[in-house]
Amino acid sequence: MIPAGTPVKVTDYGRYRVNLLIDGHKQSIGNDYSREQPASPRA
Repeated sequence: MIPAGTPVKVTDYGRYRVNLLIDGHKQSIGNDYSREQPASPRA
């Protein structure tokens, strides 16, 4: 958990991953297990 007010900076991002600098520490957060959802028509 990241406490509120912690300095966070996005250093790079891609389709499924974002690289961050959180309070001076490198962190990579990604989405590994989901899949694309088909677009549903809106009414």
